Amino acid sequence: MQSSTVEFRSANLAVDGKTFAQSGEDTCTHTKFDAEPWWRVDLEQRHLIYGIEIETHWDDQVKKTSVQWPSGQYGLPEPGTGCPSSNGFSWQKGHRYESLVYKIPYDSKVTDWSPNIKLRGPLTFDGLHHNFCIKDNESGNTTSDWPQGSYCIYQYGSMCPKGFKSGAIKMIDKRENNENTASGALPKGLYNENTQFFFCCRQDSSAHVAISLPNDRPFYLFRYGEECQNVKGMVQTEHFLRVAEDKMNRSSAYLQSLLLAPHPYVDLKTFEGDVALYYCYYDICTTSSEIYKCIDFFHLLIKVISTPSKLS
Repeated sequence: MQSSTVEFRSANLAVDGKTFAQSGEDTCTHTKFDAEPWWRVDLEQRHLIYGIEIETHWDDQVKKTSVQWPSGQYGLPEPGTGCPSSNGFSWQKGHRYESLVYKIPYDSKVTDWSPNIKLRGPLTFDGLHHNFCIKDNESGNTTSDWPQGSYCIYQYGSMCPKGFKSGAIKMIDKRENNENTASGALPKGLYNENTQFFFCCRQDSSAHVAISLPNDRPFYLFRYGEECQNVKGMVQTEHFLRVAEDKMNRSSAYLQSLLLAPHPYVDLKTFEGDVALYYCYYDICTTSSEIYKCIDFFHLLIKVISTPSKLS
């Protein structure tokens, strides 16, 4: 059994004795993008387990680019897997805890964030832990500019990289028992009893035209237009995150006053005036035409070493 199944990658494929794990081969089990995926095996009788071997294989068909992260100073949201790879520089990490007022949903139809969101959190009903990957030097190991497209990144410093324009979103945080904190390297913004993030956004090409960015580790960008920007060698998944604000005034004019264009795409209607930010998560893959071919090249083989136990 497993938490979910992609296409025909059922749980029994994990114990069929086949370990060949290249993309497109029907030899490995695979779950969907679950928040807490799991796989379970029935040993059919009580066993005394005294060892577990975990073996991983990277698919030889994965085509990693030699592209480096562009020059300039900027920031990215940190996924649960950590900051992306770097060459010639080190990502500086930062953290902002934002005190918010979430209500426990009555049913699964109303959620405050995507069930499969991959941001490094935690995301709790008491507030949000924003985590950042900041590139704080201008060059690193590359002099290339960001490619044309439709997306946003965090602004770091006084100016955006070439081709971007600066904008901002301000959030009204919890007024009572406000426990906002900030540490480390932070995007340009305001970090007091409320929170304001500055962004660098561009829309000088279609999101359908795939751009080249490092594709050896997962990362996040912000959605700017109607859909997520395509990235070569990656499969993208759209995630949303509601910022449950403590606003007394929820008029349209006031809500718009908190937004400084250009900024990432936000939804102000679904949650009655609360900002819902839209993120684009990019996972490593070999093709974007069929999602299971993009996410199953990392094979995890688990061997349970055990002997039948007579323990009652």
